[in-house]
Amino acid sequence: MSTERDYTSREMMAIAAAREIQDGDIVFCGTGISMLAAMAAKHISAPSSVIFFETGAIDSQLEEVPLAVGDSRVMFATSVNGGLADAFATMQNRFTGRQVVGAAAVPVTWHHLSAGPSSSCSTPSASSSPNWTI
Repeated sequence: MSTERDYTSREMMAIAAAREIQDGDIVFCGTGISMLAAMAAKHISAPSSVIFFETGAIDSQLEEVPLAVGDSRVMFATSVNGGLADAFATMQNRFTGRQVVGAAAVPVTWHHLSAGPSSSCSTPSASSSPNWTI
């Protein structure tokens, strides 16, 4: 019997992001891999982390993975239910928490697409910013 397991790249990205979340972190996330990463961290290695959804739900008692941030399960037994504007206003500073941002939220300009692999784009180092992009 083989002990090898095949994992998809999406599963590996979610677990890699989850490992970066520390116990006690406030994690701002949206739909997709970022939600899965935040939930995995809360259930595996960071039980005191607080998941802050972009729709305004803070610290939900998630028993199963919601389909999206607008899913009613996201609002179940939350500490606070705010709105989208409240959520983004709260997370506008780097001291509030960690943000796990999906690729759809990363602005891409034509220059970045056409510049090719030899171009250099200015990005902050991991130590200077608590944000990750997956």
